[in-house]
Amino acid sequence: MTKDDKQSFDSDKPKADSDRRRNDRKHDSLEVLLRKFKRRVKEDGILKEYKDREHYVKPSEKKQQRMRSAQRRTYLQQKADEL
Repeated sequence: MTKDDKQSFDSDKPKADSDRRRNDRKHDSLEVLLRKFKRRVKEDGILKEYKDREHYVKPSEKKQQRMRSAQRRTYLQQKADEL
């Protein structure tokens, strides 16, 4: 395999998403980039994870929270079924 053959293989490969994003950034304004960044952070759940890790919650407290939310869901579902 020669160097030219290897280059032709590289050009046949589709670009990765990160490469496409990098090329898109050249022409975007600051507002567009900020919007894209915020959307990406929200999709990845980075902010939610940060808030969850901000304070330690004991496993027993997590269980109580889950049980309370389950009771609330059940109550609201029953109330909606009555209507």
